[in-house]
Amino acid sequence: MKILESVLINIFYLKTDYTKKIKILKKIRLNTLSHEHEKNSLISSIHINNGHLGCNRTVDKIKEKGYYWENMLKDVINYIKNECKICINDKAGLKLKPNYKTIITKGPKERFVIDGFKLDNTNKVKFGFEWIVEIIDHFSKFLKSYPVIENNANNVLLCIKDFCYNIRMPKIIQTDNGTEYKNSIINDFCNKNKITHIFSAPRHPQTNGVVEVAHRETRKYIINKILENKNNTDLRDILLEANNIHNNNTHTITKFKPIDLIHNTDESIYNIVIENIKKRTNKYDDMNIILYHEGEHIKIKKGAYKLGKSIKIRKIKNKNF
Repeated sequence: MKILESVLINIFYLKTDYTKKIKILKKIRLNTLSHEHEKNSLISSIHINNGHLGCNRTVDKIKEKGYYWENMLKDVINYIKNECKICINDKAGLKLKPNYKTIITKGPKERFVIDGFKLDNTNKVKFGFEWIVEIIDHFSKFLKSYPVIENNANNVLLCIKDFCYNIRMPKIIQTDNGTEYKNSIINDFCNKNKITHIFSAPRHPQTNGVVEVAHRETRKYIINKILENKNNTDLRDILLEANNIHNNNTHTITKFKPIDLIHNTDESIYNIVIENIKKRTNKYDDMNIILYHEGEHIKIKKGAYKLGKSIKIRKIKNKNF
């Protein structure tokens, strides 16, 4: 493999207030790969070993390792879209962003979102656990996953206590309306610690979207570990690895690592995170939106559309997006 030296200039912006930006230039010397098989091997290794990151985050990780080549993002997209079997099977049809108001918290440790997902029968027998309860800090996206034999109030309370005692008591915990959350045991804990317990809208899991995304990442990591080693039966160890990867990777929305935000007390950093979240939210008002509906792709013409408005659409057949 021939290694070519190249230099990239990375521009970093340090936002000190809402109007002034300080530009910092940093030179990074990167190795440029020239052979296709070397590129694919590197993409595969970094994408899989980091819990099946998305396209942009995989590219960032490759650069962190000191590699760069022309059309790197295009090659990463092609790999994830056409070669990574786990990501192909997990990918759902694109959907229009639902008409829900985005919740923006003011800082870490303010709101914890809690939800669980059930393992399939094969993995239930393999690992000896039936459910995984996940708790995520809404602001920093700091995540912890807990395997439980049964998804009941007592087990959920133990998970909540562990998270709160190690992080801090939040102002709010957010859950769905399941009986494992909506009961006197959880209510007594919240009342004792002056925590407001709010519930998501019935039959709308999107309200707990931040933890639903975490579920998807955790599932993919478990599947990947099983494919690597079918004899691995230590679910706790797998979840620790999955959480470590999640918490030490830069989040696509906040632009920070969850581990760096969860104990951060700098309010200027909070303002940067809030602005990043708002930018991500507002981009849906003016974009090309593609829907996948009943086997057909439907494209909505670009324009500043408000969610919930009636709009004209045209169907596009035999079109690849």
